[in-house]
Amino acid sequence: NITDATTDEDIMTSSGLVISRNAVDTEEVTHFKISSITNGKLYRNDGVTEIFDDDFITFAVGNAGLKFDPDEDYFGEGSITIQAAIGDTGSDDLGGEQVPATITIDSVNDAPSFTFDNIIIEEDNGIYSANWATNISPGSSNENDQVLTFTITNNDNEDLFSVGPSISDGLYNASGVLTFTTAANQYGEALITVRLTDDGGTANDGEDTYADQTFTIIINPIADTPNITDATTDEDIMTSSGLV
Repeated sequence: NITDATTDEDIMTSSGLVISRNAVDTEEVTHFKISSITNGKLYRNDGVTEIFDDDFITFAVGNAGLKFDPDEDYFGEGSITIQAAIGDTGSDDLGGEQVPATITIDSVNDAPSFTFDNIIIEEDNGIYSANWATNISPGSSNENDQVLTFTITNNDNEDLFSVGPSISDGLYNASGVLTFTTAANQYGEALITVRLTDDGGTANDGEDTYADQTFTIIINPIADTPNITDATTDEDIMTSSGLV
């Protein structure tokens, strides 16, 4: 017999996978053959010494409990199979049927992430809309169906905008378009703080939020069209007013 086990994604089991003899067997069953290890790696109870398919382990090793380390980012089920043996020399020592054990691997959400650059434009730019967030990741490749949401959590200079910054949402490969409209005749800098979340939840100590990121929108001043008044004078007389 072998007990099943449960663990979280990317976490080695800490209990279960304890092997015991059949009730009718005694010390003549000295070993167990291990086979059909799927979706992870199997170790002795020390969590260091790896056990491979077709290895024979002693009763003492099996009865101490084995440990299973799931494949990276995998969740679902892993499995191993054992068979009793009266030695460790090969198939002639085996007896009884093969017995499977199931390792249940619960999903753990990985935090999303992205990269970005600061934005530099000129005064009176008007509507700005362009790809901004790059290398957008849901956290791991098995989370590609998650919906990601960008949220502006702070803007320290709202006067620079007639329509404040926003960033498009979508699936992990969304373009992350940054959109805003500059206010007329305004220039300076604004520090914008952005938070990225996914819809994977936080069960089993999962993470659904990327640490807040801050970028700068720089609006450089430009020279506006000047005004000058006309003037009138008489022939051979310097103007006395106007041209202001």
